[in-house]
Amino acid sequence: LAAYATDPGAPWLRVNFVTTLDGAVTAADGFSAGISDEADKRVFGLLRMTCDALMVGAGTLRHEGYGAIRLGERREDWRVAHGLPENPMLVIVSRTSWGTSAQP
Repeated sequence: LAAYATDPGAPWLRVNFVTTLDGAVTAADGFSAGISDEADKRVFGLLRMTCDALMVGAGTLRHEGYGAIRLGERREDWRVAHGLPENPMLVIVSRTSWGTSAQP
């Protein structure tokens, strides 16, 4: 966990993903789960535990079947003990502007 610590007084953005040696971000079945192992999943879990928000592309959200982010009791307890909400906010990145109050 210490390896992923950040300065809480400064804004920051962390990008993390898994690729194959040839740069693919999905396995033959079209999903990313097939190219990550337990160590990758452990890092993803730690990063989700410590972040304010998790950004996911709209296409990935639809294809991978994302739902609300739920970290589990142990990680939720850690977040609350460190002044964070139980789970991070899910931010969907899209080329459309839905769900905003911006005028066209």
